[in-house]
Amino acid sequence: MSWLNPSKVQRSDYNPEAKVEAFLQRHGRFATIVLGSFDAVDPLRCGEIPDEYLGYCERFVENLPKAQVASNDPEALELFVEVVRRTFSANQVAESWVTRETIILIAEKIRRQMLAAKLSLDTSKWPENST
Repeated sequence: MSWLNPSKVQRSDYNPEAKVEAFLQRHGRFATIVLGSFDAVDPLRCGEIPDEYLGYCERFVENLPKAQVASNDPEALELFVEVVRRTFSANQVAESWVTRETIILIAEKIRRQMLAAKLSLDTSKWPENST
């Protein structure tokens, strides 16, 4: 493929909307809240790109239960802040592409919406996470 010669660009079957929909189907209301929070804050100022924060949200959804198991307070805002921070690369944080204030805002939105939806903040208590 050559970006200099558009006639040689191969067709891609990548469908960002389908990727987002699969993520939402897989993780339900929790995923909707997480993705909505990242999109609303738009920490990287990307605008209306459907899957721009999908990778960040996948890391958040995967890592929150792990962090909660290791925590003395699985519902603490600081725990949510730390998990959000870890979704970004160290370089993104160090270079201030993503500020601490932005990370806190995302974490607060996720936590507040989970409470409003009456989702337990302790994901280890969810049926799919029980042993």
